[in-house]
Amino acid sequence: SGMYMGRQYGTAVRTDALFTGRIYGVCSQNKVMKTMTNERLCTLAQQGDTQAQEQLVQNNLGYIRKTANELYISVGLVNSELGIDHDDLIQEGSIGLLRAIPLYDPGKKIKFLTYAGSAIRNAMLDLISATFAAFEQRMQSDQDGIPLERIHLDDLLPGEDSMQRSDLIADSYA
Repeated sequence: SGMYMGRQYGTAVRTDALFTGRIYGVCSQNKVMKTMTNERLCTLAQQGDTQAQEQLVQNNLGYIRKTANELYISVGLVNSELGIDHDDLIQEGSIGLLRAIPLYDPGKKIKFLTYAGSAIRNAMLDLISATFAAFEQRMQSDQDGIPLERIHLDDLLPGEDSMQRSDLIADSYA
């Protein structure tokens, strides 16, 4: 496997001795790879072909972005203080896809993206979960002043009346 210096116009520029000076060969190989199925690319990637790995990510970037968009909205990250942005989810989804490559078995007659879809989504959810746990830990720490405590609105408050916290919240529609 070679070292990659960067990208120019979507084509990886390799700097190892084998590919130095053979940029045209890499470009034509990338054109061939763009027409390959995910399953064929996965087989090549399992054999150590890093260009096939990159092409798999590129081929499925639309699905990764779509999944990231759905989670970003459904989990409520738009206005959250967790510090996770859309690009973080895309990056984690790409890593999830790469982790699915060695585990995929083409003999099971299932499409690669069907198999990798859950790995992509789970990688994003793992990031959200870990970030939320760290955020919650920070909120319970008293290093920054008064520690915050999680409360449940259906808990009964102490006292004679035993009201629920939710009963004390003003109803703006009343």
